[in-house]
Amino acid sequence: MRLKLFFFFSVFACLGLSAQNDEALLGQADSAYAGGHYRQALEIWEVLASRGKFSADMFYNMSLAAWRLGDAPRALAYAKRAQHLNPLLKGAYELEDFARNQLDLSSPPREFWLFRWWRIFYTRLSANVWAVFALLWAWLTGLYLLILHRRGKSLLESGVVWRTLGGLFLMFLSLIASRAQWHVQAVPEELVVLKPASLHVGADADSPPLEELSAGMELRILDRIGDWYKVMTSSGQTGWVEGAMVLAS
Repeated sequence: MRLKLFFFFSVFACLGLSAQNDEALLGQADSAYAGGHYRQALEIWEVLASRGKFSADMFYNMSLAAWRLGDAPRALAYAKRAQHLNPLLKGAYELEDFARNQLDLSSPPREFWLFRWWRIFYTRLSANVWAVFALLWAWLTGLYLLILHRRGKSLLESGVVWRTLGGLFLMFLSLIASRAQWHVQAVPEELVVLKPASLHVGADADSPPLEELSAGMELRILDRIGDWYKVMTSSGQTGWVEGAMVLAS
């Protein structure tokens, strides 16, 4: 029993120390940015992002820092990450426009209003909170049916059926929202080219080049092997690009 208590205490202590360390790093990054040390701030924020400790506001700040450093491709990538996490973050769209203008890139087609509404909806809560809501709706729906059954009431009455379907709809909606929010946080779908690079036939620097990629080009991720991404360009050309030359957006 004592061994178990010691184990749990050690785990929680480690988690607490990790959280404190992340908060300390975040404070250092904010201080560095406020002091005009944009590269130092950006490097710290990138460390935090690699640990999964990020938010829309942090990516927005990273985009600002990259912009002040004159790194338009990086500013573009981080501005798009901020938008994915918070579609209502107006400053991120402004930074994206600035970066596109500097890179001489055309604006993307306007998003269909229904897709935009859905992104705004599911990004309001975290994936874990949506999962909890799904479990809650499932539990409430099951409890409602159990109570009716014990009272000897018919489960096929029109009102009962509609309430049950409503509960199931909310449960599945919460599950889909949880999945969508997890996906946008954990699985980037696009890349931005940081500096001129080559698109290769295979996941190897010695494989024949297919196309030259300019800084700021946006690529859709199809697959990944090690440090190489299989991507598709806006023209439909597919190939492989080295991970060091691109940044998830």
